[in-house]
Amino acid sequence: MSTETLVNISRNLNISIDYLLFGDITLEHDQYTNIAILEVKEILKNKDKNDVNAFITFCKDFSEFLKRISKW
Repeated sequence: MSTETLVNISRNLNISIDYLLFGDITLEHDQYTNIAILEVKEILKNKDKNDVNAFITFCKDFSEFLKRISKW
């Protein structure tokens, strides 16, 4: 890919070119979140509305569970 394309991808995802090329650097929270969102988007690709809603419900429930157990 061209350098221009690489720079555009980096800017749009808000991640460093180093991460795009090597994938093993420490990411800032927002950068990691952007990558996670892309992964979730890939998981949900071609899923119907019910599956997407079930996934969202699961994520919310799991997030609440993690909050509760972290208070112990």
